[in-house]
Amino acid sequence: YYLTATGPAYGVTQEIKIDTRKNFNLEARIKILNGDADHKNHYSMLFWGREAMNSYYFTFAKDGFVSVEMCDGKKQSDCITKSGSLQKTNLSADDFNVYDIRKTNKTYSFSINDAPFYEMPFTPFFGNLIGFGAGRKVTLVIDYIKVIYL
Repeated sequence: YYLTATGPAYGVTQEIKIDTRKNFNLEARIKILNGDADHKNHYSMLFWGREAMNSYYFTFAKDGFVSVEMCDGKKQSDCITKSGSLQKTNLSADDFNVYDIRKTNKTYSFSINDAPFYEMPFTPFFGNLIGFGAGRKVTLVIDYIKVIYL
């Protein structure tokens, strides 16, 4: 699946009901095909637990920086980056990367290409939408997304 934002960021969603009482893994394989590498202004995302504009974001950019954010609106100023989550990682700028969100008991764990980079307490979903967002003038190639119970 190709997702292109020709101007501002653009996203797509799909309703996927996840029983959050169970342990689960949300995994996506994504390539940043083109776009500016600057995380500050041109990042893309995998989001989950969304309802309306309330959502959790796993952000990434070609410069290798990633973060975990909680947002309650449409603008960047409506988002809070989880403390300690903004990090430079082993993200491959020109190839596919596997983004992993794992809920185990009361903890979320995040990794890229099997390399863990952040953990935080589990927080309930706002809703059942899962999706992708391409940053400003960015094209993503999404190979797959899967959700499995552990």
